[in-house]
Amino acid sequence: MSSTRRRRDPKAKRKEETDESSASDSAVDESKASGWREPRWDFSTKSKEVVLLVNEDKAKKWQSFKTRTIYTLLMIVAFLLIVFGLKQPGCCVLVFVLQAIMYGELVALMFKHQVENEMPMFRRLYYYWFLVCTFFVYGRALMPHFEVHEFDTIFGLYFLEKGSFVKHHTAISFALYVGGFVSFVFSLRKRKHYKYQFSQFAFCHVALLMIVAQSTFMISNMFEGLIWFLLPCSLIIVNDVFAYIFGFFWGRTPLIPKLSPKKTWEGFIGAYGATVLWSIGFSRFMAQYEMMVCPQVGFHLEFKSCTPAPIFVPAPLRTYPTLSMYVPEIFLDVMVSPIQYHMVFFAIFASIVAPFGGFFASGFKRAFKIKDFGSSIPGHGGVMDRMDCQIIMGMFTFVYFTNFIQRPDRISSIMRILERLTEEEQLVVFQKFQNVLLESGILD
Repeated sequence: MSSTRRRRDPKAKRKEETDESSASDSAVDESKASGWREPRWDFSTKSKEVVLLVNEDKAKKWQSFKTRTIYTLLMIVAFLLIVFGLKQPGCCVLVFVLQAIMYGELVALMFKHQVENEMPMFRRLYYYWFLVCTFFVYGRALMPHFEVHEFDTIFGLYFLEKGSFVKHHTAISFALYVGGFVSFVFSLRKRKHYKYQFSQFAFCHVALLMIVAQSTFMISNMFEGLIWFLLPCSLIIVNDVFAYIFGFFWGRTPLIPKLSPKKTWEGFIGAYGATVLWSIGFSRFMAQYEMMVCPQVGFHLEFKSCTPAPIFVPAPLRTYPTLSMYVPEIFLDVMVSPIQYHMVFFAIFASIVAPFGGFFASGFKRAFKIKDFGSSIPGHGGVMDRMDCQIIMGMFTFVYFTNFIQRPDRISSIMRILERLTEEEQLVVFQKFQNVLLESGILD
């Protein structure tokens, strides 16, 4: 008799599944009605034929071109004002704001308004995870710059013991994450929403990894010199602009019809040539200015001049053994900076590999049956629509710079570690180092 009572009624089970399914469907309907995730393009309709830009109605085509051009110019001007006016601190804030908007656009795709209303505290975890992630990755990227500032007090109030932020950053980050993890477990109160909550947990973590973790490499790049932030960004912008222009006027052969039906081979090839030429000319132009090539430490707006690294110093082509073999004699006296040689590889990556970030985003949008990630930028869509290629380009810049250009400054790294030690620990290190030098015969 007791075993019969424990046995679950199949009808009740089916009723519960039906209720959960209807609740999920109503949540999707209300989500669409509230504007959270409204499909703008029916990709599932097989009869829908995609019209290439070159074949679109002229009035619609030129109106779209005008809107896109205006907002492109506005974004470029705003970007340059931040780079030249606020330098590295302003660029850090810019990257942070863009990360927050992109994260918000992705979270909105999976957001179910009705379900979230039944768990009003759960949505706060989205913001919490983002802040914890940025605290960790920014702390790691900006550690050398935090060390030159004192954050003992904020607005005159005692905040932290000197050096404790730098010393215990990893421990603080872990404690914050554990707090979020425990809060998530406590939020599991309605069984019918467990699947949704765990889906959101996984989705948010993947979004943070792909957006915040990867794009934070831009932060490390810019402090090595603004040229390592401005130039790679400009390559993506130029490639995107000229791909649109060549596709607008001459694009007739679809590149990847299943993912991005409006992108064409004509636009792809034309953008490649334009990006390579831009990389050679613009890199030489920017290498003339110390503000672009000098690395900076700290968050000061005052510029500190330096002696430009050899990579930015022009030299005749005949001094480059590899290049001079393939260049006619008449051009061997042309002055070329090594940065121009490196930027050709950047341009190749920006033209051939980085667009796959856009193709990936296109496939992602098709999975959710939307045309754009948002509508914050007229003619372009959302911020994610414009930054999908920039993210992978920032990571490439970091990898290329640290592997093929930068020579590790081991002395500075060791000195930073020694400065974190106590006086007793420093004395022990000094005595051991002295014994090593005596045993090697360097010191008598």
